[in-house]
Amino acid sequence: MCMPKAEDKKDKDIYQKFLEKKHSAFETSGNLIERVVKKATGSNLIKRERIIAGEVNEVYDVVTERGQNIIVRISRLGRQNFETEEKVIRLALMAGVPAPKVLLIEQVSSGSENPTFCVEEKIEGEPLTALMGTLDKDILKSIISESGKILSKIHGVTVDSFGHLDGTTSFKTWQDYIFSMMERKGRIVEVGKRIGIDSGLIDKAFRLLGENKEIFQIEKPKLLHGDFSPKHLLVKDNHITGIIDFESAKGGDPVSDLARVDFFYSDSFPIDWVKAGYGSKDLFGENFEMKMKLYRLHLGLGLLDYYDSEKNEAGLIHTKPRFIKELENF
Repeated sequence: MCMPKAEDKKDKDIYQKFLEKKHSAFETSGNLIERVVKKATGSNLIKRERIIAGEVNEVYDVVTERGQNIIVRISRLGRQNFETEEKVIRLALMAGVPAPKVLLIEQVSSGSENPTFCVEEKIEGEPLTALMGTLDKDILKSIISESGKILSKIHGVTVDSFGHLDGTTSFKTWQDYIFSMMERKGRIVEVGKRIGIDSGLIDKAFRLLGENKEIFQIEKPKLLHGDFSPKHLLVKDNHITGIIDFESAKGGDPVSDLARVDFFYSDSFPIDWVKAGYGSKDLFGENFEMKMKLYRLHLGLGLLDYYDSEKNEAGLIHTKPRFIKELENF
C-alpha cells in the first residue's frame, strides 16, 4: 500500500476546507427534508446523515421507517440539472448500467429560496476512492477493468446533441463544443498569469487544439458520463455495484471520458486496465493517443477557468502542474 505524498495530503486538506466552506452555505431545514422524503417514499424519515462531498449539491444519506435507504440531493440551481440527469440515468439503466433509480424530483418554496430535491435509491457499496489504498493490486485491476466494461455500455448510447444535454448549451457538432472554449481564452490567460502559467503556454495549448481540428470530427454524439472517476464507482465484495453522479453527462466523443479520468487519476487508475474491460476496441485506433493528449489539454484549460470561478484554490494547485506536463508531451 502506497503512502500519500506530503504535497498530495496538503492538496487534499485545502480541498476539504474548500468543500466545508462551500457546504456551510447549504442549510435546508430538517422538517422540509422529512416532508420531501415522505412524499418520495411514503415513509417517515428516522435517520439522516450529512455527506460533505461534491461541489454543487447539499447531500444526505437517509433511512426511513420502512428500512429504505435513500440519497437526498438538494440544488439551488433549479430543476433542470436534476431533470436532465434523470433522463440520462434512464438511458443508462436501459443500457444495463448499474445506476441509481430516481424516486422524486421536487422544487419547493422555503423562505427566500426555492431548492430542488432529487431523491434516489441508495446503491450498496463504498466509493472506490475509499478502498483503493487497501485493495490487492490484482483485485483493483479487476475492478477497474470491470469499470471499463460498464463505461463502454454508457458510450454505446447515442444521444441527440453534442455538449451538455440540458437543451440550452448543446452544439451542432463536437468541434463547435470543443472550440467554444475560445470564448473564454482571455479569462483563462488571466488565471494562468495569476497562478504562474506563462501566457505563451496558454497560447500554445489553443494553437495545438486548432492545428488538430480535424481530429474532433465525429459523426454521432455518444453518451458521456462527464465525470467518470473512482469516486463515482461504488464497490461491494470486490465488484462494482453502481455508478453515480451523471450531473455532468454530455454528448460527444467517448475518448474524452477516458482522458478526463487519466488527467485526474493516472497514477492510481491506469487507463490500460480500463481499456482491457472496454467492450469495443475500435475506440483505441491510430488517433487514440493523440486524442487523449488533446482532450487532456482541453480539460486543463477548462479547469483553470472553472476552478477560478469557484474560488477553488486546491483545484488550481492540482491543475497547474498537470496542465504544464501535458504541454511537455507535445
